[in-house]
Amino acid sequence: MPLVENAFKHGIKPSKKCLVSIKIKVQEGVLELKIQNTKFTSINCEDKTNGIGLENVQRRLSLVYPQRHTLLASEEHEFYFTTLKLDLK
Repeated sequence: MPLVENAFKHGIKPSKKCLVSIKIKVQEGVLELKIQNTKFTSINCEDKTNGIGLENVQRRLSLVYPQRHTLLASEEHEFYFTTLKLDLK
């Protein structure tokens, strides 16, 4: 849930053209979540956590899905990309 929340929190500005794409599939016992959202740079960023949200997600995944998950986050040009894979078996 925090990954989807982040896409909307950081990828939407009412005065700008925005994109949030969320794709979920389960195939052969593996759940794959792919999120793409617009990247905005902010001079007056109210969120001072500096990425601690992703660190917390990674810790929680390690506790609940040890050795059964991958979380990749990247950015390219004006977009953020997040891919989460969970082995549900």
